[in-house]
Amino acid sequence: NPPEYQTIQDMILASYKKYANNPYIGKRARKGDQFANEYTFKTYKECEEIAYQFGSGLISLGSQPRDFVGIYSENCPEWIHMIDVSSLYGHVIAALYDTFGLEILGNLIGKSKLETILVSMKNAEKLLQLLKVSVYSMKRVVLFTDPEQSYDELKDGFQSCGIDFYTFNDILEIGKKDIKEIPKVQPDWIHYICFSSGTTGMPKGVMISHRSQVSNSFNCQFEFRITEKSRHLSYLPLPHVFERVAISTVMFSGGSIGLFSGSIPRLTEDMRVLKPTHITAVPRVINRIYD
Repeated sequence: NPPEYQTIQDMILASYKKYANNPYIGKRARKGDQFANEYTFKTYKECEEIAYQFGSGLISLGSQPRDFVGIYSENCPEWIHMIDVSSLYGHVIAALYDTFGLEILGNLIGKSKLETILVSMKNAEKLLQLLKVSVYSMKRVVLFTDPEQSYDELKDGFQSCGIDFYTFNDILEIGKKDIKEIPKVQPDWIHYICFSSGTTGMPKGVMISHRSQVSNSFNCQFEFRITEKSRHLSYLPLPHVFERVAISTVMFSGGSIGLFSGSIPRLTEDMRVLKPTHITAVPRVINRIYD
């Protein structure tokens, strides 16, 4: 790797500086079952502020650089904000497929010794069921809220298990009060754990280092000519290494990432609205589009 780009931290700091006003992370606004016919984006500068605030909030609560942080959620902007946090502050993301059953989920939470899990509204009830049986090493849950859904019962449920409960915005507010200095991330630090899907048994975790992620991203940027004009539609699960490399490649290039609307049948509609310049695809999706 080039000497100036040894870690994902090096790459994201460069992108924040070079592409500050470029659109970075976006989604289609939703009201009920209706989605807007446009993507609304936050710029690299806006996302930089979110990453520093959220990372600082986690550290203030006791989640230190190089600690493991679980994410149990479908693709959403908050997921990518946490990727940025892990790039800046060195937290290690242990990404949990939202298709995991309770047995697998509990096994991975236990083996990873997770103290913090970021969870979506969709998956929160399932996580709560598990923690009612055993809290493992868990100390806190951070909820990705939905403005159209109440989370009072979830909050009460987690707190009754002895788990501290926060929303994503709560962590931002905590972090704003005391922005923490970022450490010097090293190339051999673990960037994230990529678990297998569990279709053939208990999932196995692969440790992806910053050095490895940088190398993969550079190769993809060169081979696929990703630029700041590129638009990526993120729909493949973010726990998968394929999608993670796509995200870091577009980020380093100053391109835009639009999150899909949460439904594979709606994927072609998302494509029509976003007009992606490229797409990461697997055979099942190609077949669905063809049909």
